[in-house]
Amino acid sequence: MFTFISGFSDPALPSAPGLHISSAQDLNPNLKCHLIRNIKEDQVAESAFFQEPNLLACFDGVLINSPDLKKRHAAPSTASLLKDLLAQRNESMLTELYGQFCGMSYRVGESAWFFSNQTGSPRIYHWQQDDKLIVSSSLAMIVAVLKMNGFKPGMDEIGARMIMVLGYTLSDYSTVEGIKLLEPGQALKWDSEGLQIHTYFRFEADPKHGDTLQTLREMDELFKTAVDLEYHWNQVHDRRQLAFLSGGLDSRMSIYHAVALGYQDTRILNFSQSGYLDQKIAQTISKKLGLHYGFFPLDKGSYLFDVEDALLYNDGQIYYPGAAHLYAAVKSADLQGVGIIHTGQTGDVVLNSYEARQTRNGDFAHLGFGTENDPELHSMLGKFAAKYASYDLFVLYNKGFNAASNGDFAVSLFKHASSPFLYPPFTQFCQNIQPRFLENQHIYLKWFQELHPDAARITWDKTGQSLNAKPVLFKTAVQIRRVKQKLARLGIIKPFGMNPFTRWLKENPALAAELDHQYEKADEYGIMEKSSLADLYRNYKRSPHFFSQMAAYTAAHSLNKMLGDGPVWIPPLFTGGFNS
Repeated sequence: MFTFISGFSDPALPSAPGLHISSAQDLNPNLKCHLIRNIKEDQVAESAFFQEPNLLACFDGVLINSPDLKKRHAAPSTASLLKDLLAQRNESMLTELYGQFCGMSYRVGESAWFFSNQTGSPRIYHWQQDDKLIVSSSLAMIVAVLKMNGFKPGMDEIGARMIMVLGYTLSDYSTVEGIKLLEPGQALKWDSEGLQIHTYFRFEADPKHGDTLQTLREMDELFKTAVDLEYHWNQVHDRRQLAFLSGGLDSRMSIYHAVALGYQDTRILNFSQSGYLDQKIAQTISKKLGLHYGFFPLDKGSYLFDVEDALLYNDGQIYYPGAAHLYAAVKSADLQGVGIIHTGQTGDVVLNSYEARQTRNGDFAHLGFGTENDPELHSMLGKFAAKYASYDLFVLYNKGFNAASNGDFAVSLFKHASSPFLYPPFTQFCQNIQPRFLENQHIYLKWFQELHPDAARITWDKTGQSLNAKPVLFKTAVQIRRVKQKLARLGIIKPFGMNPFTRWLKENPALAAELDHQYEKADEYGIMEKSSLADLYRNYKRSPHFFSQMAAYTAAHSLNKMLGDGPVWIPPLFTGGFNS
């Protein structure tokens, strides 16, 4: 985490264990700018901090292709490579960097430059008023600095309703008025002429690939490269391999590639309701591949007691249960000596498995919990989508990078995570596949069937069938699953799945009571009730659907924590970090 502050005269600055503050001459000769960064010992990263008479800069994250970058640029070390990048403001070089990273560079008295990676992870937020600027990888830190210096930030009502209706924010929105999110592939420049945003990388929609064997082989080679880069990084840094594995397709594809590449010493972490297909399938795959299997039971949903923790990794910008189970599993795991944690995040979005094509007719229901409950926001969604070259890119950037990456944010409190589906060359290749071949997981299933038949023989949790089952069986299995889910929601049959929330609330009265208590105190300072969103908030809070309740809770609790009249909130933990 870093926070850059400029334009304030002798500002009050947040202080907490593990925070370090560095200062330099500001653009205004009568002022100083300040850089706050957090310190983490044994941080598995290439994070670096540089302070010289004319330079204040930092890079926070991990580069899975750092060995190749050093060779390509004849750099003696990753630190020297990063110093050149930051000192020279080499925006074109950013497109060569693969991994989770963000950074900044300030030339004393001249200008500042900020960036995040091609997929917006980690996140960068910015606030600007006249000659004052705050840029940070923590939304909560910007709010803390503002409050400590006499500003009273308010709620951004569009951002807040996005959280309640969709479960995440879109585009460059945050839930705090005046604070914007730097979108994926963008860089921010600040100088005497003001604030400018540049797009240094953008995924493009150029459908040209069919479902041929050649397409599958090219996909497979790119994916293999991505897997090899992240596993090799751990190997070079003498770190243990830890990977998530579920009953779905994304983590399965990642694990089979890793084993094929020779990374047999990988430890598996699976988390699910005990006895559900998710556990059984992951266990079966681990046994077949000879991998060490570890399981974290989600039984009775007790991990949901830790309702505060989500604020630490996503600032309340994605609804709480979205990654709470993953966070609890990682928090309980033995991470001693572990390097980058391997995930399958966003695979279904990258390969367009959300079946979003129907939405081109104006049905945005798949984007969130109930867009029909907020007609005003529903009418805005078409305008947001129109900003993108295709609807599929709108889904990729928003439901993908802004929402599905939540799991990687959760992991980053402990280690950095990497998903081969977010390797930019692979992600871009998938955007070049003709949309009709992406529908209903067509090309995804064919990828397994043609090139990974052993993995295709194993049951898929979504259907209860192997991936080789005939299409009619797939279609029938999906329809049966939907009927069962509806019956479970109506209370006719017992809820099922990796995390059956309604079942847990019945089986675990203590959890139900605790969540009710949290709901009641979520709007402690009346941030929601005093706004024009009061009626919408009450509707979601009283909803019979768990997800809608938790979305309302996330919006209210995070905004009250950050904007309420209580003590200034400085998070005790931060994503990313720098070695001392």
